[in-house]
Amino acid sequence: MDEINLKKMLSSLFDEKLQPINERLEKLESGQRMLENSIKSLDNRQSMLEGRINSLDNRQKSFENIISSLENSVSSLEHNVSSLENNVSSLEHNVSSLENSVSSLEHNVSSLENSVSSLEHNQKIIIQKLDNVSRQVATNTEKLNNFESVVIMVKEHDTDIKFLRNYVTK
Repeated sequence: MDEINLKKMLSSLFDEKLQPINERLEKLESGQRMLENSIKSLDNRQSMLEGRINSLDNRQKSFENIISSLENSVSSLEHNVSSLENNVSSLEHNVSSLENSVSSLEHNVSSLENSVSSLEHNQKIIIQKLDNVSRQVATNTEKLNNFESVVIMVKEHDTDIKFLRNYVTK
């Protein structure tokens, strides 16, 4: 057999034996490519999921900050409510005190009104008495004027009488 035939024969034998191995190798390579594509796809999906997880983590932190802020606000509101309750209590006490003061002032005003009424009555009496005194003074002044006139007349008569006496006696 010659060398060429031997080569052909070996070649054909290798072809026959290697053919299924080549096919299996191609299938394995194809499977490997598919697995690599699947891995790349899974890597992409994993990256995407990690991004979403990071986004959710950020949102969770944001929610935690909001909750913390709300807790602080609620605490502040509770403090403000407590302060308002104290202020309302103080205002209620002040209103009660003012009501008592107003009641006392109303009593004092009522007493003052009674006093003013009494003073007005007394003033009317005094005015009446002053009117009477004024009339008496006017009457007395008129009487005095009349009396003075009479005194003057009496003096004049007395002077006349003295002249007449002096004249008669002479």
